[in-house]
Amino acid sequence: MLIVINMTFSPPATITFSGDLWYTMGLYYTHISNGLYDLTDSSGSSTNQAAHIEFTDSSGVLTLDVNPSVNGGSTPAFFNNGSGNVTSGTVAVGDTITLKRSDGATRATFTLPNFYSGDTNTEDIILNDDQDDVSFKKVHCNFW
Repeated sequence: MLIVINMTFSPPATITFSGDLWYTMGLYYTHISNGLYDLTDSSGSSTNQAAHIEFTDSSGVLTLDVNPSVNGGSTPAFFNNGSGNVTSGTVAVGDTITLKRSDGATRATFTLPNFYSGDTNTEDIILNDDQDDVSFKKVHCNFW
């Protein structure tokens, strides 16, 4: 079990696509600031489309919003990570995210990269069958 202590929200510089239209066009997302991403073309320039997406962190819970208040637009209209089509929702590192238009057409697919950095410590935790509750005195913990 890997325990991450003192995690820091640290969005990656880019998010690249693994398939669909935006992938074939050579587009990708570039981190602007504080989890906000701009759709970028293969030359590294902004596409100037209202296609921003935003990731936010709340005590180690990562949320994706495909229609943020800063330059959010109609594409993508929603995303799906296996839990249905939503405009905003909880996501996890390793999720396959599909970005879609309002008519359901897929624009891009990507695997969610790690958004956290911090000190790591590997520990074995053994639980007995008779234990009902375990508590940790850590501010933030992610278990993989």
